[in-house]
Amino acid sequence: MMLRLTPKAHAIIAVMFARFMPPDRPDPALGLRITTILARNTRMTFTVWALAGDILLRRVRAPRSARVINRGCALPLAAVASWMLAHGAW
Repeated sequence: MMLRLTPKAHAIIAVMFARFMPPDRPDPALGLRITTILARNTRMTFTVWALAGDILLRRVRAPRSARVINRGCALPLAAVASWMLAHGAW
């Protein structure tokens, strides 16, 4: 279900097929292998993401903890934006 709702997942799948499936000679067996690897990877990733989210949610219930986590997430984001501005990446 989550895979259908996540546009990034669709982009990753398209890139993986474009990278590993030769356009001049499509191979159904290779397509099946790519699909199987992506499905296993997606299942593992979403499971770890959901478990980490549950652990984080338990810690965020207190307002102070929520502020600390928000600041911890905001600092790297601000650092990347500052670096991009300083190096003309925008």
